[in-house]
Amino acid sequence: MITDKIKEYLELNKKEYNQEVIDSSYLKFKQSVIKQFMKNYEARPGNIYTTLVTKPCARQSSYTFHGFEGEPLSARVSLNFFNGDLIELTTLMLAELAGVPIESNNEYLYVNMDKESVVCKPDGIFFNGKEYFNVEIKKMSDYAYDRFESQGLTDEWGYESQASMEVEAWRQNKKDVSKTIFIAIKGLTGNICERIVEYKPELVKQLFNRVQLVRGSTKESLPDRYYKPEMETYYKKPTGREKLGIFCSYCQYKKHCWPNFKLEFTKTGTPIYIKQ
Repeated sequence: MITDKIKEYLELNKKEYNQEVIDSSYLKFKQSVIKQFMKNYEARPGNIYTTLVTKPCARQSSYTFHGFEGEPLSARVSLNFFNGDLIELTTLMLAELAGVPIESNNEYLYVNMDKESVVCKPDGIFFNGKEYFNVEIKKMSDYAYDRFESQGLTDEWGYESQASMEVEAWRQNKKDVSKTIFIAIKGLTGNICERIVEYKPELVKQLFNRVQLVRGSTKESLPDRYYKPEMETYYKKPTGREKLGIFCSYCQYKKHCWPNFKLEFTKTGTPIYIKQ
């Protein structure tokens, strides 16, 4: 629907100059530089926003909400987040040049439920001439992209919850939206594809349950840890050592939850956190 048109545009021999698209893309680039490297206003203590609570671990969200100090982002991670923004910006730009514009990028919307109000900033909305679609754009690793392309979207990292929350936001703002066009780009190769993701109101309800857990917590009384350590294996054989799973390993607050786990590297150079 969108990605096919982008591919067609990219394969054209001649492309027209469009100053308006260039100017709007520059503004989005400027906003991304400020957010990623200078000041992220969303992640301030006491603020609840959609991507804070899309993942299942309310304890992680509570650390941010209460202003706990997390590990500083490494240069690699900072650049990776920025690259994700650049891929989103590029996709929005190409969609407009290809004649399938994605409107209302990062528009501030609010979802109200259970006496809570949560801000939501979708990547955009798309009208195909018959119906409106929420749009979400993500850069993915090779593994995640291949699985998405063959099996569709899962909610391990909160992407389904985010998509459903954005649909709910459009609905509460009087847009008749029931589905998301989820666009994935493979970071290393530039492969691009899209899948239609259905709206799941139960995920929105679960998200607001997490909001209440976070809002009702204190620095001294945080929600329970959602994940537990795993047993390390080597060639599918247990080593007898405990390690943190992938979700805790990527969390900037892991030292608050698991102070006895220290960073080591496998023989292939993969970072791993092992109980000491």
